[in-house]
Amino acid sequence: MTGDEIKMIGGYQFSSTLKTLSIDTTVVNLSNREAQILEFLATHLNGIALRKEMITSVWGSYDAKKGRSLDVFISQLRKKLSLDKSIVIENVFSKGYTLAIKKPKTFKLFR
Repeated sequence: MTGDEIKMIGGYQFSSTLKTLSIDTTVVNLSNREAQILEFLATHLNGIALRKEMITSVWGSYDAKKGRSLDVFISQLRKKLSLDKSIVIENVFSKGYTLAIKKPKTFKLFR
């Protein structure tokens, strides 16, 4: 795997070169577009990945039809990342998306 950079996204190992997500013993294959979109989101981890910039980066130019395709790919990525409940891809109204790793909530009991 020369030249392959593995990124940790929550409990997943993401290989943009192999286009795979690995968690425990499960390996999930990604399409080219899914891998490109996840790479873009990962570079903006916990920040806002602007919709227009993401579309231009992945497709080369911007138009509304590509925006609808992006929404479908985001939905597919959410499903493929669903084995780690701490990972969320949230829509940021009229701006884009954010990929975040949520910390589990802890509850304190008062006596």
